Amino acid sequence: MASRGLKFVNIQEHSDARGNMRIVEVDGGLPFVPVRSFIISDVPTGKTRAGHAVSCDELLIVAQGSCLITARTAAGLEEHRLTPATGAVHLGPGTWLMLSEFEPGTILVTYASERYAETRFFEDYVEMDR
Repeated sequence: MASRGLKFVNIQEHSDARGNMRIVEVDGGLPFVPVRSFIISDVPTGKTRAGHAVSCDELLIVAQGSCLITARTAAGLEEHRLTPATGAVHLGPGTWLMLSEFEPGTILVTYASERYAETRFFEDYVEMDR
């Protein structure tokens, strides 16, 4: 499966005296129609998530805290610290993904283009070079 890569997507944010609101709309720049969403939270210190290639489009947004995303794409290995200020990151199918270094209290929201039953895990993908 060839990776279509990793790209950052701007998310609308509105702030006022009541707090902040971040908006994700299908017709507002979202690169695919989401059919599933899930939240990753309460990741213990030193633990990782993912560790596989994604088989569908995914959009990752850190709502609170931060984590390190390591992705292997056709362009090579990329690492980025995701925070609420970084916007969202779009992963294309075939992108190898590792999530690590979760700050305590991190909440990561993910939107996916396929239902869970339709996704596949490619755990036998070669190890990432560090």
